[in-house]
Amino acid sequence: MAQDFHAAPGPLSIGPEAYRLLFDANPNPMLLFEIGSWRILAANPAASLLYGWSTDELAGRTIVDLKPAEDRDRFRQVAAQVPPGVTRLGRTTHVARDGRSLHVDITTAALTLDDGRPARLSVITDVTGEHALLEARDRLAAVVAGSSDAIIVTDLRGRVQSWNPGAEGVFGYTQEEMLGRSIGEIHPPADGPSFRERAADVVAGRVIRMFDAVGRHKAGHDITLSMTLSPICDAAGKVVGISGIERDVTERRASEQTLRESQARFVRVFQSVLIIAAVLDVKAQTLRDVNDSWLRFFGMKRHEIVGATVHDYPEMWLDLAQRSALFASWEARAPLQAVEVGFQTRTGPKHALLSVLYADEAGEDIVLMLDITERRRLEAQLSEARRLEAIGRLAGGVAHDFNNMLSVVGGYADLLEEQMPKDSPWAADLGEIKRAADRAAHLTRQLLAFGRRQMLQPRTIDLNDVVRRNETFLGRVLGDGITLRLILCSEPLWVEADTVQIEQVLLNLATNARDAIDGAGVLQIATKPRMLARGWAQERGLASGRVAEIAVRDTGRGMGADTLQRIFEPFFTTKEVGEGTGLGLATVYGIVKQSGGHIDAASTPGQGTLFRILLPLVDEADGAPEAAAEEKLEGGSETILVVEDEESLRTMLGDILRMNNYQVLEAGDGEEALLVYQKRGEPIQLLLTDVVMPRMNGRALAERLTQTEPGLKVLFISGYPNDSALRQSLSGEGAPFLQKPFNPQTLTDKVRALLDA
Repeated sequence: MAQDFHAAPGPLSIGPEAYRLLFDANPNPMLLFEIGSWRILAANPAASLLYGWSTDELAGRTIVDLKPAEDRDRFRQVAAQVPPGVTRLGRTTHVARDGRSLHVDITTAALTLDDGRPARLSVITDVTGEHALLEARDRLAAVVAGSSDAIIVTDLRGRVQSWNPGAEGVFGYTQEEMLGRSIGEIHPPADGPSFRERAADVVAGRVIRMFDAVGRHKAGHDITLSMTLSPICDAAGKVVGISGIERDVTERRASEQTLRESQARFVRVFQSVLIIAAVLDVKAQTLRDVNDSWLRFFGMKRHEIVGATVHDYPEMWLDLAQRSALFASWEARAPLQAVEVGFQTRTGPKHALLSVLYADEAGEDIVLMLDITERRRLEAQLSEARRLEAIGRLAGGVAHDFNNMLSVVGGYADLLEEQMPKDSPWAADLGEIKRAADRAAHLTRQLLAFGRRQMLQPRTIDLNDVVRRNETFLGRVLGDGITLRLILCSEPLWVEADTVQIEQVLLNLATNARDAIDGAGVLQIATKPRMLARGWAQERGLASGRVAEIAVRDTGRGMGADTLQRIFEPFFTTKEVGEGTGLGLATVYGIVKQSGGHIDAASTPGQGTLFRILLPLVDEADGAPEAAAEEKLEGGSETILVVEDEESLRTMLGDILRMNNYQVLEAGDGEEALLVYQKRGEPIQLLLTDVVMPRMNGRALAERLTQTEPGLKVLFISGYPNDSALRQSLSGEGAPFLQKPFNPQTLTDKVRALLDA
């Protein structure tokens, strides 16, 4: 039944003013609007406060204007069908003046205005806050339901109150299985004291975030969980439960453990490998880390280099131009593979092959280096040895040809001297010829010594004894003002060497020291046994084991590195023109090398020079007695086959032997000698042959002829035997040998002695 806005039925009569007062004072928003036009006729202050328009502004609008645009058509349809009387329309959405959505609950009553028009009075309840809470609850429920993490709520007794689908996935239990059950089902006390302790902290009101705990799956296996526990409080702030978010991190933790183990292995390998390695931060251009090999290579401490930029320590680069080029290539990300780089480290200059493994722009580069310092030193040593060997071959070849010529000159000079009257006016000139030939012969012997082409007569000798026996002689060589100091070890140092050649070594070193000392000084000769390591010995061409060392140290001027590098070269000298041949140290080098030893030198300008000679030690043996001086022997009538490829020398040898009544056959090489022998058809008593000849050498010829005549005597002659195996064979067997040049008397005495043996 429609109600009049101005009067109400019943015993109590209320006037229009009272209705208006009730309308305006009502705390709930109220709107009076006309049905059909939906125009708002009146609005109370509460409605103005809710919607943001004044009461007059609201009175000028329609109820449709309060609806969202998308709901207005449907509102018109539904509003026309609202039944008369008091009707609760329920919840709907209105729009405030500022555009906010308002969630409202509406109860409406039909009225008839004084003029008979139908109207409605709506009482509006603002439920926007409640709606937001409901939406938040729904969203939270959706998050909980959709989370893959286990989200579990328990009461203070540990009974499960809430169990989301994620918990079912993590633990294998359904919600129906776990609601009301103890949390101990999935967190057994024996497996997780840390969980119980932390749960007690949560009951005290603290939030415990992101800790690992052990859980038990329905299938019986343990799982690793990352957990966050939070207290649940009632309106009074009292803790009434515990909320737990638990994530299965079993695989992640296993992967992390694998990664840690891998990183640990990498660190062990990184620090222990011999490869020099560093980790370089690309963006910061700093060294993030270096391994122990890097620290050893540069002689630095870790705190000095880690964190330093690539531009620090420019002084460690031997070549600044190369440094700039390398940095430019690195910044351009150009390939850097096996680039040889020189560094000035705290332990001296070193060389390395450098490579860079590039990462992405935000990553780290790996710098790898291989220390090739020792390799380069060995290569330089090998190059020097090859250079000296080449010079030695050249010197030996020159000496060989020179010896042939000197043999002819000296031989004929001796023959002329024997036949020339003592008072001949040419005697003095002939003497000069002989002296010049002798000086030239001495030079060739030095060349042969350097080139290791001379024939040695090795014996087991005590180095200490050789030094002692030459003390007086060496003192005279040094002269006044230079003190000779001997420091000889107490035990004998037995070596296999040629005594005369070792004496020559001492003489040359003493002469070198004398020339290097200005005024007063000291020459010290010290001996001692040493033990050589295998690697060190092999690098220097020696066998490992015990050796004898002779250290010759002077207090002379010393020399720089450039001079020191060349001191063993033949004809290299720092003396004035005419004061030295440049063969003294070259001779020392050759004798030591041919004796199976090693020599090196160290010197600093102004601090003298040290020569160190190493010779292999041998067991003591009974030394063979020195050969007695041979007396001059007469000639004979035996037949001698002379084989020499140098025609003039062959002719001279034949003349000397014929002058001593020998029968002489001549041949230019080994094959010709065989033909001469076969043509003769009779035995010969002596083969006098050069060692080095074309087509067939002297040793091969001797072997062929002695097979036919086992008693045939053989005398070898040579300027130098250029085959090392042949030299060793002749020397080792003690085969009769004459070193060119030699004089006629030496030749005839040697021949006679062999024939009479």
